[in-house]
Amino acid sequence: MQVDVYDRFDRTALPVYDKDGRHFIVGAPGHEYAVRIRNCTGGRVLVVTSVDGVNVISGDTASPAQS
Repeated sequence: MQVDVYDRFDRTALPVYDKDGRHFIVGAPGHEYAVRIRNCTGGRVLVVTSVDGVNVISGDTASPAQS
């Protein structure tokens, strides 16, 4: 998987930080962002995109059990 997050205010790509097998991106309050997720595996994957633990699509608490 490749995940890119762009700060629409600064027009820059944000760095991705890895810790304990999880990936984090630090944003700035009040900025808007664009997220691009690309599957480079050739297989199917499940992605639950969340901000501060909240699913960006449903508004529910993010969980790997969501589809």
